[in-house]
Amino acid sequence: MDKKQYNSIWAGSLALLLLAGSCSKSDETAAPEPADGRIVVRALASDSGQAPSFDRFGLYIVQKAAEGSEALAGERLHANVEFTRSGDTYVSTPAIAFPGAKKLRFDLYAYAPYRETALEAGAVTLPLALAADQQDDAAYTAADLRFSKRTNYAAVTGDVAMEFDHAMSRIDIVLKAGYGYTLDDFASAGVVLKGLKNEGAFSFVDGGSTTSGAAADIAPHGTLTRQDDCLEGLSAIVIPQNAAAGEPLVEITANGERFEYSPSETFVLQSGKRHTLTLVLSRSFEGVTVQTDVTVTDWLGGGGGVGL
Repeated sequence: MDKKQYNSIWAGSLALLLLAGSCSKSDETAAPEPADGRIVVRALASDSGQAPSFDRFGLYIVQKAAEGSEALAGERLHANVEFTRSGDTYVSTPAIAFPGAKKLRFDLYAYAPYRETALEAGAVTLPLALAADQQDDAAYTAADLRFSKRTNYAAVTGDVAMEFDHAMSRIDIVLKAGYGYTLDDFASAGVVLKGLKNEGAFSFVDGGSTTSGAAADIAPHGTLTRQDDCLEGLSAIVIPQNAAAGEPLVEITANGERFEYSPSETFVLQSGKRHTLTLVLSRSFEGVTVQTDVTVTDWLGGGGGVGL
């Protein structure tokens, strides 16, 4: 098939493969093939062989007469089109296509997981309301907003590269037993994140987030599991924000005792980053103490990809 019918969008562990053919006909009841400019999405595995980790994603397309600044707040060619996985293919409802004019340019905005209501007409920010209780798999997964965009794309040219990033911030909790304790003392510990806001908005234009409302107690996802000399397995997804210096950020309760970690300086929770807090819990003559090691790394993973 002619290369112009295939437009690959790669995104690290996620990839979108645009099939925008214009020559052959398609049977709507069969597996979709590119026809009459229709956009069809293929799933692409990552180097490790992982499949995409989401079943649905949404796509916005803005059409422009020529290259220029973003115009998402204006009229949209396609708005919040849902693509749903079917085998190794993602199918849109309704079927959508790029117009064939060579001089046209398009801005593409893709996000996951899909929402029935995303951007309002004229808006460029997506409202955020992350679950405070993320112990449930569905609540945790729903909080993991991923986003990709490409501007000034010419649909009649070849491949196009897009990067899907984690738009939120992730906190991982690791517990270690210090003086006076063993890991068994914390095997059933309760852990809560304090002082963080879970409502706000995410901008499809600049990729930034803002917070609003009151702070919430956030219950992380997962179960504490022993790994060598520590307990790990708890994670929470939060809106990027600053945790205040001197204010409790993590509260741990175990066997009737309470431990708190308060950062000594403003703790910046960054978009697309994993913040691993390793907390060493000890006894002292003054009571209980918490020593902390903080590691910030890129938030990778998500497995595989899709092709738009």
